[in-house]
Amino acid sequence: MPNLALSSELFAGALINLALYITGTSDETTKPISSSALWLELARCSSLKPKATKVSEDVDVVTATGWAVRKREYTVADMFEVVTEMTTGLYQQLQFGLAASITAGTAQTPFITADRMVKAWMKVQLRQHTGTDRYVLDCLTEIRVLGDPPAAEKKTQQPNLEFYVIPSTLNAFNLPA
Repeated sequence: MPNLALSSELFAGALINLALYITGTSDETTKPISSSALWLELARCSSLKPKATKVSEDVDVVTATGWAVRKREYTVADMFEVVTEMTTGLYQQLQFGLAASITAGTAQTPFITADRMVKAWMKVQLRQHTGTDRYVLDCLTEIRVLGDPPAAEKKTQQPNLEFYVIPSTLNAFNLPA
């Protein structure tokens, strides 16, 4: 029996690039081209985990021998959990509720925003150990801090971020030939 189409062993890591939300350049109706300078690498991504938010319900159905209960499950939202090995200005902007991106040397009022979220286009390249991409995914997202910020202690911090997918006709998944 043959394998399913496009089957392969996968030993891979993720490269993530972000194009922060800028009206008219990087927004719901405009995705930057691949070579655009708007794409910035999310430094040293150590883990990328796709997740879905689901709701389910039990449904009674008639069978040949009586009644049975079947479970229906619906995916209502998609997201990614990302762990990085470096703390970025974006992470600290979200962590401290700053109203705008951080500019070094310029003080800002912390804890000013209640909705600690930044919109951005996310480009994920699932890079195989061979150096080739298994897939490339572009999607519009809302980025938030996942859980509590890491402690300031005698070890390297590993910030956790959540990327919630925003439905868009410009979102794209590509499995290179």
